[in-house]
Amino acid sequence: MNVHVSPTPAPPRDDTQTAAILRLAEQGVTQKQIAAQTGSDYFYVGTVLAKLRGRGLLKKPDEIWTDAVLEALRVAIVVDGLKGTAAAARLTQQFGRPFNRNQVVGVALRRGWRAGAVDAGAGLAKNPPRWTAAAEAALRDAVAEKLSGSEAGARLTEMFEIPYSRNMCIAKAQRLGLHFVGEAGRPFKNSSESGVARRPARVAKTRAASKRAAPIACVEAQEDWAPRRVTLLALREGDCKFEIGDARDDAFIFCGAPVAPGKSYCAHCARIAYESPALRRKRRKEWCGARGLPVERDWNGRQGRAA
Repeated sequence: MNVHVSPTPAPPRDDTQTAAILRLAEQGVTQKQIAAQTGSDYFYVGTVLAKLRGRGLLKKPDEIWTDAVLEALRVAIVVDGLKGTAAAARLTQQFGRPFNRNQVVGVALRRGWRAGAVDAGAGLAKNPPRWTAAAEAALRDAVAEKLSGSEAGARLTEMFEIPYSRNMCIAKAQRLGLHFVGEAGRPFKNSSESGVARRPARVAKTRAASKRAAPIACVEAQEDWAPRRVTLLALREGDCKFEIGDARDDAFIFCGAPVAPGKSYCAHCARIAYESPALRRKRRKEWCGARGLPVERDWNGRQGRAA
Protein backbone atom coordinates (compact mmCIF):
# COMPACT_ATOMS: atom_id res chain seq x y z
CA MET A 1 0.00 0.00 0.00
CA ASN A 2 1.45 3.29 -1.05
CA VAL A 3 1.30 6.04 1.54
CA HIS A 4 1.25 9.53 0.18
CA VAL A 5 3.56 11.83 2.10
CA SER A 6 3.03 15.55 1.55
CA PRO A 7 6.24 17.30 0.61
CA THR A 8 7.83 19.67 3.06
CA PRO A 9 7.01 23.27 2.06
CA ALA A 10 9.98 25.14 0.70
CA PRO A 11 10.98 28.19 2.73
CA PRO A 12 11.03 31.56 0.97
CA ARG A 13 14.25 32.85 -0.56
CA ASP A 14 16.52 34.76 1.78
CA ASP A 15 16.47 37.94 -0.31
CA THR A 16 12.66 38.29 -0.24
CA GLN A 17 10.52 40.33 2.09
CA THR A 18 8.59 37.24 3.12
CA ALA A 19 11.80 35.71 4.48
CA ALA A 20 12.50 38.86 6.48
CA ILE A 21 9.00 38.76 7.96
CA LEU A 22 9.45 35.06 8.80
CA ARG A 23 12.75 35.66 10.58
CA LEU A 24 11.32 38.47 12.69
CA ALA A 25 8.18 36.46 13.54
CA GLU A 26 10.31 33.51 14.72
CA GLN A 27 12.12 35.90 17.08
CA GLY A 28 8.82 36.83 18.74
CA VAL A 29 8.48 40.28 17.17
CA THR A 30 4.91 41.56 17.02
CA GLN A 31 3.08 42.29 13.79
CA LYS A 32 3.22 46.04 14.35
CA GLN A 33 6.97 45.94 15.01
CA ILE A 34 7.54 43.79 11.91
CA ALA A 35 5.67 46.33 9.77
CA ALA A 36 7.78 49.15 11.18
CA GLN A 37 11.13 47.35 10.72
CA THR A 38 10.45 46.09 7.19
CA GLY A 39 8.63 49.19 6.00
CA SER A 40 5.60 47.14 4.98
CA ASP A 41 1.91 47.71 5.45
CA TYR A 42 0.48 46.40 8.71
CA PHE A 43 -2.30 44.43 7.00
CA TYR A 44 0.12 43.03 4.42
CA VAL A 45 2.30 41.67 7.23
CA GLY A 46 -0.78 40.06 8.78
CA THR A 47 -1.63 38.38 5.47
CA VAL A 48 1.92 37.05 5.07
CA LEU A 49 1.94 35.69 8.63
CA ALA A 50 -1.35 33.92 8.06
CA LYS A 51 -0.05 32.28 4.87
CA LEU A 52 3.18 31.20 6.59
CA ARG A 53 1.19 29.59 9.39
CA GLY A 54 -1.07 27.89 6.87
CA ARG A 55 1.96 26.41 5.05
CA GLY A 56 3.41 25.18 8.33
CA LEU A 57 6.50 27.41 8.16
CA LEU A 58 5.50 29.41 11.23
CA LYS A 59 4.17 28.09 14.49
CA LYS A 60 0.67 29.21 15.36
CA PRO A 61 0.49 31.46 18.42
CA ASP A 62 -0.58 29.87 21.65
CA GLU A 63 -3.93 30.70 23.16
CA ILE A 64 -3.47 33.75 25.36
CA TRP A 65 -6.58 33.66 27.52
CA THR A 66 -6.49 30.14 28.87
CA ASP A 67 -8.57 29.07 31.85
CA ALA A 68 -5.63 29.64 34.20
CA VAL A 69 -5.02 33.17 32.88
CA LEU A 70 -8.70 34.07 33.12
CA GLU A 71 -8.92 32.81 36.69
CA ALA A 72 -5.84 34.79 37.66
CA LEU A 73 -7.32 37.90 36.06
CA ARG A 74 -10.63 37.43 37.89
CA VAL A 75 -8.85 37.15 41.20
CA ALA A 76 -6.74 40.21 40.48
CA ILE A 77 -9.72 42.36 39.46
CA VAL A 78 -12.63 41.15 41.58
CA VAL A 79 -10.95 39.82 44.72
CA ASP A 80 -7.82 41.95 45.05
CA GLY A 81 -9.33 45.07 43.40
CA LEU A 82 -6.30 45.80 41.23
CA LYS A 83 -6.38 48.35 38.46
CA GLY A 84 -5.81 47.45 34.85
CA THR A 85 -2.10 48.28 34.80
CA ALA A 86 -1.38 46.43 38.04
CA ALA A 87 -3.39 43.39 36.91
CA ALA A 88 -1.47 43.29 33.61
CA ALA A 89 1.85 43.46 35.46
CA ARG A 90 0.81 40.58 37.71
CA LEU A 91 -0.21 38.40 34.76
CA THR A 92 3.05 39.19 32.93
CA GLN A 93 5.11 38.19 35.96
CA GLN A 94 3.04 35.09 36.68
CA PHE A 95 2.85 33.60 33.16
CA GLY A 96 6.03 34.99 31.60
CA ARG A 97 4.39 36.64 28.59
CA PRO A 98 3.49 40.31 28.01
CA PHE A 99 0.02 41.55 28.99
CA ASN A 100 -0.95 45.19 28.61
CA ARG A 101 -3.59 47.26 30.32
CA ASN A 102 -5.97 47.44 27.32
CA GLN A 103 -6.08 43.65 27.01
CA VAL A 104 -6.86 43.21 30.69
CA VAL A 105 -9.54 45.90 30.78
CA GLY A 106 -11.23 44.63 27.59
CA VAL A 107 -11.51 41.05 28.84
CA ALA A 108 -12.73 42.16 32.27
CA LEU A 109 -15.43 44.39 30.75
CA ARG A 110 -16.68 41.66 28.42
CA ARG A 111 -16.97 39.22 31.30
CA GLY A 112 -18.63 41.72 33.62
CA TRP A 113 -15.92 41.77 36.26
CA ARG A 114 -15.88 44.84 38.44
CA ALA A 115 -12.95 46.05 40.44
CA GLY A 116 -13.35 45.91 44.18
CA ALA A 117 -11.95 49.44 44.43
CA VAL A 118 -13.06 52.36 42.28
CA ASP A 119 -11.01 52.22 39.10
CA ALA A 120 -12.17 55.08 36.90
CA GLY A 121 -8.89 55.09 35.01
CA ALA A 122 -9.28 51.50 33.85
CA GLY A 123 -12.98 51.92 33.22
CA LEU A 124 -13.94 48.72 35.06
CA ALA A 125 -16.10 50.31 37.74
CA LYS A 126 -17.12 53.20 35.49
CA ASN A 127 -18.64 51.13 32.66
CA PRO A 128 -19.98 47.86 34.07
CA PRO A 129 -22.48 45.84 32.06
CA ARG A 130 -25.91 47.23 32.91
CA TRP A 131 -28.60 45.39 31.00
CA THR A 132 -28.10 41.86 32.16
CA ALA A 133 -30.91 39.31 32.13
CA ALA A 134 -31.77 40.15 35.74
CA ALA A 135 -31.87 43.89 34.98
CA GLU A 136 -34.17 43.35 32.00
CA ALA A 137 -36.49 41.20 34.12
CA ALA A 138 -36.60 43.90 36.79
CA LEU A 139 -37.37 46.50 34.12
CA ARG A 140 -40.25 44.39 32.79
CA ASP A 141 -41.65 44.09 36.32
CA ALA A 142 -41.44 47.86 36.76
CA VAL A 143 -43.36 48.45 33.53
CA ALA A 144 -45.97 45.86 34.52
CA GLU A 145 -46.45 47.67 37.85
CA LYS A 146 -47.08 50.93 35.92
CA LEU A 147 -44.08 52.71 37.35
CA SER A 148 -42.68 55.78 35.65
CA GLY A 149 -39.23 55.91 34.09
CA SER A 150 -37.78 57.77 37.07
CA GLU A 151 -39.25 55.30 39.56
CA ALA A 152 -37.96 52.35 37.54
CA GLY A 153 -34.48 53.89 37.42
CA ALA A 154 -34.48 54.39 41.18
CA ARG A 155 -35.59 50.78 41.79
CA LEU A 156 -32.92 49.31 39.47
CA THR A 157 -30.23 51.52 40.98
CA GLU A 158 -31.11 50.25 44.44
CA MET A 159 -31.30 46.61 43.33
CA PHE A 160 -28.06 46.36 41.32
CA GLU A 161 -26.02 49.20 42.87
CA ILE A 162 -25.41 50.64 39.39
CA PRO A 163 -26.81 54.03 38.39
CA TYR A 164 -29.84 53.74 36.09
CA SER A 165 -31.28 57.00 34.80
CA ARG A 166 -34.80 57.71 33.61
CA ASN A 167 -33.75 58.04 29.97
CA MET A 168 -31.82 54.76 30.10
CA CYS A 169 -34.87 52.89 31.36
CA ILE A 170 -37.21 54.48 28.81
CA ALA A 171 -34.85 53.76 25.91
CA LYS A 172 -34.31 50.16 26.96
CA ALA A 173 -38.06 49.66 27.41
CA GLN A 174 -38.70 50.94 23.89
CA ARG A 175 -36.13 48.51 22.49
CA LEU A 176 -37.90 45.71 24.32
CA GLY A 177 -41.29 46.81 22.99
CA LEU A 178 -42.48 48.11 26.36
CA HIS A 179 -44.06 51.47 27.22
CA PHE A 180 -43.92 53.39 30.47
CA VAL A 181 -46.89 55.29 31.82
CA GLY A 182 -46.99 59.08 31.70
CA GLU A 183 -48.03 61.46 34.43
CA ALA A 184 -50.72 60.38 36.87
CA GLY A 185 -50.66 56.80 35.60
CA ARG A 186 -51.68 57.69 32.03
CA PRO A 187 -49.78 55.90 29.24
CA PHE A 188 -48.08 57.91 26.57
CA LYS A 189 -50.24 58.47 23.52
CA ASN A 190 -49.28 59.20 20.00
CA SER A 191 -50.86 62.41 18.79
CA SER A 192 -51.70 60.77 15.48
CA GLU A 193 -53.68 58.03 17.29
CA SER A 194 -55.41 60.22 19.87
CA GLY A 195 -57.62 61.95 17.31
CA VAL A 196 -56.64 65.41 18.56
CA ALA A 197 -56.11 67.77 15.68
CA ARG A 198 -52.75 69.40 15.67
CA ARG A 199 -52.41 73.11 15.48
CA PRO A 200 -51.71 74.03 11.86
CA ALA A 201 -48.22 75.24 11.24
CA ARG A 202 -47.75 78.89 10.59
CA VAL A 203 -47.61 79.46 6.87
CA ALA A 204 -44.62 81.53 5.94
CA LYS A 205 -45.14 84.46 3.68
CA THR A 206 -44.39 83.64 0.13
CA ARG A 207 -42.00 85.63 -1.87
CA ALA A 208 -44.80 86.69 -4.17
CA ALA A 209 -46.77 88.15 -1.26
CA SER A 210 -43.81 90.16 0.00
CA LYS A 211 -42.62 91.20 -3.43
CA ARG A 212 -42.40 94.92 -3.82
CA ALA A 213 -44.26 96.77 -6.49
CA ALA A 214 -42.55 97.65 -9.73
CA PRO A 215 -40.91 101.06 -10.13
CA ILE A 216 -43.63 103.61 -10.88
CA ALA A 217 -41.83 106.89 -11.59
CA CYS A 218 -42.46 108.55 -14.93
CA VAL A 219 -39.28 108.62 -16.95
CA GLU A 220 -40.40 111.54 -19.14
CA ALA A 221 -40.83 113.78 -16.09
CA GLN A 222 -37.04 114.17 -15.64
CA GLU A 223 -35.53 116.89 -17.83
CA ASP A 224 -31.89 115.91 -17.14
CA TRP A 225 -32.37 112.40 -18.48
CA ALA A 226 -31.07 111.66 -21.98
CA PRO A 227 -31.63 107.97 -22.79
CA ARG A 228 -30.16 106.45 -25.92
CA ARG A 229 -32.92 103.79 -26.05
CA VAL A 230 -30.78 100.94 -27.35
CA THR A 231 -31.61 97.31 -27.91
CA LEU A 232 -29.91 94.37 -26.24
CA LEU A 233 -27.54 93.81 -29.17
CA ALA A 234 -26.53 97.48 -29.25
CA LEU A 235 -25.92 97.68 -25.46
CA ARG A 236 -22.27 98.38 -24.66
CA GLU A 237 -20.16 98.49 -21.53
CA GLY A 238 -20.70 101.81 -19.78
CA ASP A 239 -24.35 102.07 -20.90
CA CYS A 240 -27.28 102.15 -18.48
CA LYS A 241 -28.93 98.74 -18.28
CA PHE A 242 -32.32 99.91 -16.96
CA GLU A 243 -35.13 98.23 -18.89
CA ILE A 244 -37.86 100.28 -20.57
CA GLY A 245 -40.98 98.46 -21.62
CA ASP A 246 -42.13 94.86 -21.43
CA ALA A 247 -39.51 92.16 -22.05
CA ARG A 248 -42.11 90.19 -24.04
CA ASP A 249 -42.69 93.10 -26.41
CA ASP A 250 -40.66 93.68 -29.54
CA ALA A 251 -40.22 97.33 -28.55
CA PHE A 252 -38.36 96.37 -25.38
CA ILE A 253 -35.25 98.55 -25.04
CA PHE A 254 -32.68 99.68 -22.47
CA CYS A 255 -31.95 103.19 -21.29
CA GLY A 256 -28.37 103.26 -22.64
CA ALA A 257 -27.41 106.58 -21.02
CA PRO A 258 -23.79 106.94 -19.85
CA VAL A 259 -23.09 105.61 -16.35
CA ALA A 260 -20.37 106.26 -13.81
CA PRO A 261 -17.52 103.70 -13.56
CA GLY A 262 -18.61 100.62 -11.63
CA LYS A 263 -22.33 101.47 -11.85
CA SER A 264 -25.11 99.64 -13.69
CA TYR A 265 -27.64 102.51 -13.94
CA CYS A 266 -27.43 106.18 -14.70
CA ALA A 267 -28.34 108.71 -12.01
CA HIS A 268 -31.96 109.03 -13.17
CA CYS A 269 -32.60 105.28 -13.48
CA ALA A 270 -30.84 104.61 -10.19
CA ARG A 271 -33.38 106.87 -8.43
CA ILE A 272 -36.13 104.75 -9.94
CA ALA A 273 -34.54 101.37 -9.18
CA TYR A 274 -33.47 102.09 -5.60
CA GLU A 275 -36.24 104.39 -4.32
CA SER A 276 -38.23 103.26 -1.29
CA PRO A 277 -41.87 102.11 -1.58
CA ALA A 278 -43.07 105.19 0.31
CA LEU A 279 -41.28 107.57 -2.04
CA ARG A 280 -42.52 105.55 -4.97
CA ARG A 281 -46.15 105.98 -3.91
CA LYS A 282 -45.62 109.70 -3.36
CA ARG A 283 -44.11 110.22 -6.81
CA ARG A 284 -46.89 108.18 -8.40
CA LYS A 285 -49.56 110.27 -6.69
CA GLU A 286 -47.91 113.55 -7.70
CA TRP A 287 -47.46 112.51 -11.32
CA CYS A 288 -51.02 111.24 -11.68
CA GLY A 289 -52.42 114.31 -9.90
CA ALA A 290 -50.56 116.71 -12.21
CA ARG A 291 -52.13 115.01 -15.24
CA GLY A 292 -55.59 114.46 -13.83
CA LEU A 293 -55.25 110.69 -13.85
CA PRO A 294 -56.62 108.39 -11.16
CA VAL A 295 -54.02 106.82 -8.91
CA GLU A 296 -53.97 103.18 -9.93
CA ARG A 297 -52.45 100.45 -7.83
CA ASP A 298 -50.93 98.71 -10.84
CA TRP A 299 -48.60 101.17 -12.47
CA ASN A 300 -45.66 100.86 -14.80
CA GLY A 301 -43.72 104.10 -14.76
CA ARG A 302 -41.33 102.92 -17.45
CA GLN A 303 -43.91 103.58 -20.12
CA GLY A 304 -44.85 106.90 -18.53
CA ARG A 305 -48.55 106.11 -18.41
CA ALA A 306 -51.09 104.48 -16.15
CA ALA A 307 -51.46 100.74 -16.55
